[in-house]
Amino acid sequence: MDLRISDEQQRGVPVLVPEGEVDRGTASVLSDHLGRLVGHLPTALVVDLSRLRFMDSTGVHVIVEADQVVHGYGGRLGVVAGTGHVRDVFVLAGAPLSVPLHRTREAAVSAVLGHRLTVG
Repeated sequence: MDLRISDEQQRGVPVLVPEGEVDRGTASVLSDHLGRLVGHLPTALVVDLSRLRFMDSTGVHVIVEADQVVHGYGGRLGVVAGTGHVRDVFVLAGAPLSVPLHRTREAAVSAVLGHRLTVG
């Protein structure tokens, strides 16, 4: 069980970056870290899951709970799920319907700031 979490910023938006694996054994670490960050009531927040090697449905549950809390106080949460395994876990769990998934960090940051990312 290997999970490291870093806090970064992009365009003034807090970005939580877990790296390694999120499963039953490490989900509480992610949940605690997210809880501390959400406790500051950010209006915009991004969770960048692109550095994960593995995530199971317990990780999806942690993200969905955080999304509900953030939306409850009027904030916006974006999730970078890329195109691989992590996105597949969200899709299988039915989470994309409630949690906004993005392929890149820039797209997630733009979305939580209320901007559309234009590709040109």
